[in-house]
Amino acid sequence: MPYFKIETNALLAQSETESVLKALSSQIATHLGKPEDYVMTRIEHSPAMSFAGTTEPCAFCTLVSLGLDDEKIPELSQTLTELVAQILSVPAKRIYIQFESPQRKHFAHSGKPFA
Repeated sequence: MPYFKIETNALLAQSETESVLKALSSQIATHLGKPEDYVMTRIEHSPAMSFAGTTEPCAFCTLVSLGLDDEKIPELSQTLTELVAQILSVPAKRIYIQFESPQRKHFAHSGKPFA
């Protein structure tokens, strides 16, 4: 059930949004070794963002995934940072990523908890 959300003040043309979401979905599924059928991606544009005291383009990302392997986080950090930086033209040093791995019983799909 991976969920990847990007909050950013960087501009992304509406015509590019669908292809970006699909690329993110594919990459998340591949790097986590999970079926893409369960991957959800979202890009939220928020022009009222600052980082390091400036409002230059930045991004805050969240990856939520059941059973996230702590040992994969360094590789995921690098891969996702590079992908987001490329897609949004945001310098890597202006991107944060938060990783979350909730308990299976605290997440449901189609009305049923994963536990």
